Amino acid sequence: MIINDILDLSKVDAGMMKLKFEWFHTRSLIEDVNELVSTMAIAKRLELNYIVEEDVPSWVKGDKFRIRQVLLNVIGNAIKFTSEGEVFSRCRVYTDHDTDMGENQIMLEYSVIDTGRGFTKEEAALIFKPFSQIDGSSTRQHGGSGLGLVISRQLVELHGGRMEGSAVPGKGSTFTFTARFGLPSATDHPVMTSTPPMVATARSPGEDKAMHAIRPLILHKTLEQSLTASPISDLEVASPAFASPTGSDPSVPSGRSQNTTSSSVSSLNVGLSHFSEAAKASGQDLSQMKFEMPTGRLSLQTMLTPDVTNAPSSLERSRLPMYSILILCPQRYSREAITKHIETTLPKDVPRHIIALSRVSEAQDLIGGNEAVTFTHVVVNLGSAEETLSVTNQIATCSGGKTTIVIMSDSVQRQAVLELASNTGHPQLFADKQILFVHKPVKPSRFAVIFDPGRERDVSTDLNRSSAAQMVESQKQSYLDVEKRIGDKGVKVLLVEDNPVNQKVLSRYLQKVGIEAEIATDGMEATEKVFAHSPKYYSLILCDLHMPRKDGYQTCREVRQWEQANSYDATPIIALSANVMNDVQEKCTTAGFNDFVTKPVDFVDLSTAMSKYF
Repeated sequence: MIINDILDLSKVDAGMMKLKFEWFHTRSLIEDVNELVSTMAIAKRLELNYIVEEDVPSWVKGDKFRIRQVLLNVIGNAIKFTSEGEVFSRCRVYTDHDTDMGENQIMLEYSVIDTGRGFTKEEAALIFKPFSQIDGSSTRQHGGSGLGLVISRQLVELHGGRMEGSAVPGKGSTFTFTARFGLPSATDHPVMTSTPPMVATARSPGEDKAMHAIRPLILHKTLEQSLTASPISDLEVASPAFASPTGSDPSVPSGRSQNTTSSSVSSLNVGLSHFSEAAKASGQDLSQMKFEMPTGRLSLQTMLTPDVTNAPSSLERSRLPMYSILILCPQRYSREAITKHIETTLPKDVPRHIIALSRVSEAQDLIGGNEAVTFTHVVVNLGSAEETLSVTNQIATCSGGKTTIVIMSDSVQRQAVLELASNTGHPQLFADKQILFVHKPVKPSRFAVIFDPGRERDVSTDLNRSSAAQMVESQKQSYLDVEKRIGDKGVKVLLVEDNPVNQKVLSRYLQKVGIEAEIATDGMEATEKVFAHSPKYYSLILCDLHMPRKDGYQTCREVRQWEQANSYDATPIIALSANVMNDVQEKCTTAGFNDFVTKPVDFVDLSTAMSKYF
């Protein structure tokens, strides 16, 4: 990794770094990075989450590999230097009017926020200095070359953007970078290929539970029939589901805010807009419906229940479904992200109200008070297994099984909760279909299993998973094609590879398609095997370029010289290399290789290359 960093730095300094522009999905790129670093976050008990704002285009054109590299560096650093709390990423449209944008172009801004050690103004001078780190002990504790942020800034500048870092010592840091991307046009746009269905015909037990969990609350026609709740004026609840920051400051309000009439009205207006959409869809006359905001103390009842006493009789006969969701999460940004993920996966035409709280004590009156609310769903994201089980037990008891409880957890947390439930005599909590687990790192597609099982919303489909499934299907078809063409027909391949893992993977593939393979651990052993047999004994040679004792170039040259000296027909030799630079491929051609396949090996590419010779 350090060698690659130095090579990248050298290429940028020499002006040799070239960007490869291609279409990529903005949300999927961040989800891919979070998946890659999630093990690090889970090991440190950190929350890892993100938000892509609604006005960000789904597809943009840029160097996907390099933007991914920048995100990996920045998010990885944030996890590395954060001991507790959370790491959060936000992607939004950058709207600086001083920036000249060409036609079909857009500037995006990525912010990565952590709750780590932060850094001082003096330390900030070292952040973007090559081979420097802000703490002399950091290299020994965390490793690294001190080049990650330096290279990231240069890659961002190649994309027409800039990178900055700010922090408060002891409270965390924020790294922000911008980059210019292309937008789809009539002549240049991403090719949308079909993807395998995400839901199998035979659903797993978890999916069956999720299907059962879609039981929205019924909003009745009169106040007496609707939800009741304890007053929340003292709770000062504000849900971040109804507003997203539009400025450059990525901070958001916490679960508690001032309970002013204006802020409450703003939240209510957005919530009721969903009710209006549902009413229109059902053919109701909105002009006959009266919604009133009472003055003074606001209760959850008045926030959730519209006054329909003057509505026509047809509306009185209707019963509209409604989602009432409580989110319990101590982390500020994760609380916002969870709310956003759920909001974007809920059916568009169903009214909903989402309350996000930071402390269990704030939710006590709502789930267990004298006027407790029966929520359709309660999402629990707590670090302690004891606290999670306590809240889960209280909700299940108070709701009488009418509330679906969604526990967000990684595999370690899930196991801890289940074991604690078994040891404390509460295994029955998880025996029915009212408690579900959502795996971290969280993304909309994981909530969609609960709220949008039909994948009707765009964000409900995990494109990374779809692409992986499509790749698997492509590989399966490739296996069948190769097996049909050359499998079990006496084809013998010599695999020249020094890495034992690569040996195992490639030999397994060859065996799978019905090809007999022999293994040589380096170039010296490979030439000995070739020279010990008659010509064309091996139908094909797959040869790694970088090996001890004798590399692939020399191996290929010696085989070609042996063939020419004895007037033998040339054996096809395919080079395997992780280095895809043009000079490497030119050297392969000079050495006598017939083809070139990049590592890690894509079996579709390898199958295509092999099929040329049979």
